[in-house]
Amino acid sequence: MLVLGIDPDLHGALALYDGAKCLGIFDMPIWHLTVGKTKRPRLDTVESGNIIQFCYDLGVELAVLEEVNGRPKQAATANFVQGYTLGVIYAQVTGAKIPCEAVPPTVWKRVMRIKGKRGESGDKDQIDEIMARADELFPDERQRFRGPRGGKMHGRAEALLLAKFGCEYVAHNIKQMEPTLGTKKALLSKR
Repeated sequence: MLVLGIDPDLHGALALYDGAKCLGIFDMPIWHLTVGKTKRPRLDTVESGNIIQFCYDLGVELAVLEEVNGRPKQAATANFVQGYTLGVIYAQVTGAKIPCEAVPPTVWKRVMRIKGKRGESGDKDQIDEIMARADELFPDERQRFRGPRGGKMHGRAEALLLAKFGCEYVAHNIKQMEPTLGTKKALLSKR
């Protein structure tokens, strides 16, 4: 089953996983909005839609999206941008008719055995744990999680971990919930 894992942060990513290996990672596309003299990153909605459509065309059967929430000490504008990005990505995935499961970070990180504080993706210790777990599960992909100067690109690691979580845990439950062929025929005959 081909699964799309999505870390919907502006510095996040989208990752394709087929149950055995990573087939691709796309950084979250952004553009910069000038507010006064400051350039602020925003989601490039056209490019993100193109990436999601490309994934649909490849045959993605499930998308797993991290259900992020605002942080208590985070600025209201940052919470708004985070919520806007999550909403747009969710709408694009469902608009492409890809079944989507939004999973809180506390749930998928516990299942994937990521230690440390749950849900605080910006926390340095949490980033180190995410990187270590991704390196452990995907040793051949280590270079994808690092920039040209060796910087940690934890959004890519999170996206691939989310895709693996979706493939191993969410997809299994969805397949169990699908009606059998006989049930489908019975439902169709009642129309």
